[in-house]
Amino acid sequence: VAAACQATLWSFALPALEITDVVEVSDSVAQYERFEASIALSEDFGNPFDPEQIAVDVTFTAPSGRTQAVPAFWYEPFSVSGTGWEEYSSTGSPGWRVRFAPDEVGTYAYTVNAVAGARSAPPVAGSFQATASSGPGFVRIDDRNGRYLRFDNGDPYLPVGHNVAFEDGNPSLNGVGYYTSLFGSLGQAGENWSRVWMTDFNRNALEWGEGHYS
Repeated sequence: VAAACQATLWSFALPALEITDVVEVSDSVAQYERFEASIALSEDFGNPFDPEQIAVDVTFTAPSGRTQAVPAFWYEPFSVSGTGWEEYSSTGSPGWRVRFAPDEVGTYAYTVNAVAGARSAPPVAGSFQATASSGPGFVRIDDRNGRYLRFDNGDPYLPVGHNVAFEDGNPSLNGVGYYTSLFGSLGQAGENWSRVWMTDFNRNALEWGEGHYS
């Protein structure tokens, strides 16, 4: 009887979680630009947005030894069509992605980790090169005076722009087309800052469901 019970318990054991592939978009990126990689797991999950079901994180180690942990996100490519209300169609399989902007020049090492409840996948390691860039870097609080902002290269940053908020509801200026036209115009005028509302009624909320009125 004991042997039979033990066999029954083993039959319900969950399979081992594995990181089956990590594909870099580019092995070399300029300083302050975007490194990106896709991450494949050995199984799918009912809700990839719930970190209690599945959490995929990548730890980056800079040439100086400084480490930064970055969560991966669930990604699906879409195409946009329509001149009135836009329609969005999937153009590929969904999967995990990680994006990271290096602020040092040299070799970055990274480690991919995946945790599903009590199960952890064996980590997968990789590396990429960050090359020198003429870009000004990130905007940060000025360490000489906290009332001001400066780029990493020391240049001052003065935000100039608009409170864009959300679309105007005009079918001819809807969705991606609206923002492409608007931000293109603002960029040509030299603006360097905008505010966008992540509102549910404009379908931009990070969390909303099919039962919502919008």
